[in-house]
Formats: sequence, structure tokens, C-alpha cells
Amino acid sequence: MFKKRLFTALLAVLMVASAMQAANPKREFRSAWLATVANIDWPKQKGISETVIAQQKSSLNAILDRMVELNMTTVCFQVRSMSDALYESSYEPWADQMTGVRGQHPGWDPLKYAVEECHKRGLEIYAWVNPFRWASSGDLNRWTTPFDEEIKSKGWLLSNGSYIVMNPALPAVRAHIVNVCKEIITKYSVEGMIFDDYFYPSGGMAENSTAADYNLWKNSGTSMTIGDWRRQNVNDAIKEIYDMIQDVRPEVRFGLAPPGTAGASASKYGLTMCPAGYDGQYKSLYADPLYWMANHIVDYMSPQVYWHNDHRLAKFGPLAKWWYELAAHFKNVHCSMSVNIYDLVTSMGSQADLGNTEAHYKEHVTNIKQSREYAAALGLKAFGSNFYSIQYLCSPYKAHGDYLAQNCFQTKALVPVVDWKKAKSYNAVTGLVYTDGKLSWDPVTDGMSTIRYSVYAIPTTVSQKAAMNSDGDGFDAKYLQGVSYLPTFSISSNLQSGYWYAVCVYDGYGNEHAAATTDFDYNGPEPGAMANFMIIMAQYR
Repeated sequence: MFKKRLFTALLAVLMVASAMQAANPKREFRSAWLATVANIDWPKQKGISETVIAQQKSSLNAILDRMVELNMTTVCFQVRSMSDALYESSYEPWADQMTGVRGQHPGWDPLKYAVEECHKRGLEIYAWVNPFRWASSGDLNRWTTPFDEEIKSKGWLLSNGSYIVMNPALPAVRAHIVNVCKEIITKYSVEGMIFDDYFYPSGGMAENSTAADYNLWKNSGTSMTIGDWRRQNVNDAIKEIYDMIQDVRPEVRFGLAPPGTAGASASKYGLTMCPAGYDGQYKSLYADPLYWMANHIVDYMSPQVYWHNDHRLAKFGPLAKWWYELAAHFKNVHCSMSVNIYDLVTSMGSQADLGNTEAHYKEHVTNIKQSREYAAALGLKAFGSNFYSIQYLCSPYKAHGDYLAQNCFQTKALVPVVDWKKAKSYNAVTGLVYTDGKLSWDPVTDGMSTIRYSVYAIPTTVSQKAAMNSDGDGFDAKYLQGVSYLPTFSISSNLQSGYWYAVCVYDGYGNEHAAATTDFDYNGPEPGAMANFMIIMAQYR
């Protein structure tokens, strides 16, 4: 009888532990879009004076500090919004967001600075690129840099109404974009690159002889319809960029964030169309996300599912579930939802504008938990949320960010593992010592490969065996203190006594390697079923 009761109690405790682990996953993509176009999120000041530069840097630092405070993993930093650059580009002019003048050097390199500051804080940074967008019609005569005049003279531009893009059909345009992306990932230590939803000009391009690219299609020799031809041009561009990344830095995660409704091509793959029942992007943007997933020319998708669960047609839950089902079907592609949090000030679809209230906070928590639930049900180990945009996690929306952290992001997290690519193995770090609240160890270097370290603090009442994650993924998330890109880490004052510490090499693919641990005097019970049971009980009281 005692054994039966003990087994029942142990099972109950393990179920509680499992539930808590699901509520605080160790692996989760937690990111926010940092929009620079039109100075949406940053910078709020323009100019080249020392005062303005100091303000720009200070406000960026505050945003990044906030991401650490909220236990985020990643920042998607917009570095190319209008065929321009927020970095030292060999190909395109400086963006006007920094100075107010397109082509004017801002006096510093924002991307270089952002990479350094993200890494100081243990954050990943993805370069957010708009691949084809050039300008609106109002900028046609305003964009007059040598680069802009050159691409006008080359006939690289394609217009539809007020929307102008660099023409995806032109091999020279695609080669240019590949070169732009190659420079970013080789010159800057970004962990990823993300495109959003600007492909062909929106608004319904004609598919007859009035279309600006009609003659180009007719003269291409293709047997495809003009619509399929346009989609193939986009597909070719994405594949060319993906192939370049695999040749140069395969650990860089490449993905896209298309509109959240898709699936016009679903029948080709034996799948159903999305629950919303329509796919505007297939026809108007000439984008086919299912093709990218099926042909494995992306590492991840972050569809913009920007509607609430009470939306009449495009409900968040069913759409998110559908996207995760796509990831499970195609395999070797990660998926995380881009989530609308600008609804704190803007109404969406049929929803009332509730404003910055707890009703919206709860909806966003539901969105996060739905992603976790759907991914877990499908056996997926990769999921997450990418919030648009970052300002709605910061002041004056601090209460919103705090609510998400308190209800969803109570512990730190690592990003999901890209387990279909071949990664190197690394030994445990050497020379690990703890002195006066600070861990240090010998650095690991490996050319251009991303090397960072995951750091854990574990009570001396917990053995190494008991500290491990039940799913076999290293140490439990509740002991994770953060990520360091340097061979040092400062331990919080409340964790400097009664703890032992572990450090793992954490590579660019998301793999953790063998742990190095500090010496410690284990004060807990002897290992064994009963001992581990008591340890678990103590941890989850």
C-alpha cells in the first residue's frame, strides 16, 4: 500500500513538474520587431550632432535593457527598409531615419553598435531586411542619391500605384539583393536574417498587357502564367539568398514573415487552405510561403497572424495551429507566430479598440500559450512569438510587457535547435572559476562561428542529475541565468551563496555542449528514486 501511495504521489509531483516546465519552456523564440522605417520604434531623434547620437544610443540601450528584463531571446532590428542601410553598406545609401537625409552618414554604425550591445546583454540579433521595397511614388523624385539615380537609369524599378519595388524578375536585381545580404552576414555577427511581407507591389497588379512587367513576362519564354512567373521570381530570389547563406554562414537562420493567411497552393502538397479561407498574398504579393517550406529554402517562418481570437474570419488560434501543422508536415523548418501587440492603440478588423488594457494583455498571453500548446501537441520542439512592435513592450506600455513576463516568461530561455544542419562538437570549457560574484573561463574561438555560453546557478541541495531537464535537453530552464558572448558572467547577489554553477558552449545552431561545473559540496540526499522524489517535492512546493 505504501509503495502504491508513493508511486501515486511521485506521479502527481512529476505531472506538476511537467506542467511547470511547459509553462516555462527552456527552448522558445521570444523576439520583437524593432521598426526603424519612418522612425516607428527607433530612433526618435534625427541628426548628426554628438548630442543626437548620444540620445540615439541611449534610447537603443534602454530598449535592449528592457528585452533582457522581459526574458526575451532575440531582437529583429530593421536595417534595410527602403533599399537603404542602417550600416556601412558597399551597395546602398544610408537610410534617412538617422539624419533625415537619405545618403547622409550618421556619424556611427547603428548595426555594429546594435550587435555589440545585444551581445553584451546575451541577446541574439536578426537583421530585418525588406528585400524589394524601394519607395513610394512620393519619393520617386526625392530619392536622388547616386545609387537611386543609377537604378532608375537601369530600369530596375517596378511600380503599381504608389508602391515601387526593385523588380524581382530581373536577375541583376536579385544578384544585388544577394550581395546586400551577404555583406550583412559576413560583416556583422548577426544570428539571423528575416524578411517581412513586401514582395511585388500590393494593390492588385494587372495581369494583362497594361501591366508594367507584361513585356518582360512575354519575352521571358516561359510557359507559366504571368502570376506563376511572378511567384517563381520571388521563389528564385529567396532560394538564391538561402543558398548563399548556406555557403557563407549556414548557422545564420534565414526566414520570412509573410501575411498570416496563406495556402492557395496547399492542394499541391495534400494540405488544406488556412482556416480563414483566403490567401490574399498569393494573388496580390505573388508570395507562396508553402513553396518555400516545401523546398526547404527557409529555416523558419514567422507568419504575421495579427488578429485576435474573436475576429470574424481570421482567428489567431486556428491560424497558428494551421501554421504549426505546416511545420510538422514539411519538417526541417521552424515556426513562430508574429503577434500583433500594436492593438494596444489600434483596432483590428471587427475588434473594438480596447486600448492599453488588461483585456489585450490577456489576449496576448492566450496567443503565446496557444503557440506552445499547438506545437507540443504536434511534437514540435520549435515555437515562439515575435511581437510587433517593440515599443509596445516598453514605456508607456511597461505594464503590458510586465504582464507578459509575469504570466509567460518567468524564466530565461534558449532558442530552438536547428537540428537538421551539421554542427561541430565542442568540449566543456576549461578554467572555470567563481570569484567574488563572477564566473570566468577560458574563451572558445572558432573562426566566424557564433560562440556564446549558457550559464546556470543550481542550489547545492540539488544534484547534477536532479538538475537536468526531464526531456533530456540539459539543465532545467529554472536554473538558467542567461547567455554570455564573453567568457565571463556576473552572478546575482542572491545566488552567490548556496549554489553551484554550470557553463555550456551554446553554438549558433542553438546546441548546448558539455557542461563545465564549479566545485561544490552537495548537501542533498543520496541520489536515487526516493531522493530525487524529495528533491522534486522541495522544488515545486
